[in-house]
Amino acid sequence: MVGENSYLNFVHACCGDWRVKDFDQHITIGKMLSLIGSRDPVRINFSEVCHKKLSNFDCPRYINCDTSFPCIAAEGAPNPEGKKYRVCDGKHRIHKLKNEGESSGLFYVLTADEFNSLLWVIIKKFFFYKNLVSLFYWNISIKDGT
Repeated sequence: MVGENSYLNFVHACCGDWRVKDFDQHITIGKMLSLIGSRDPVRINFSEVCHKKLSNFDCPRYINCDTSFPCIAAEGAPNPEGKKYRVCDGKHRIHKLKNEGESSGLFYVLTADEFNSLLWVIIKKFFFYKNLVSLFYWNISIKDGT
């Protein structure tokens, strides 16, 4: 199992079909856990959750995952299958539980607003960086006279 500190830096990638806005984003697991606080996990049927597919069942993250640790899902957050919940953490655990014949799992649940608030941080950084780069090139153009 990975160390706790490195796990907090893992991310939920919002790319491709999993995008929420018009560009790729991510949320760190640590940020999600800070919002969960002292909530109790709830049991949710896997038929209600949209999760990313897993193509390699021989990888250490699948083999060594601890299915007793709850996953994280966001209720009402956009997802490619239009399901009630979007899985933000736990793809390997869900696949392992399904392969063991389980039809549900434990989840910490974020609201759509909480999920979006985490993405907003990333969006602000993206626009700040984009505007900073534009300003930098604009200043160079003035200095060069172009």
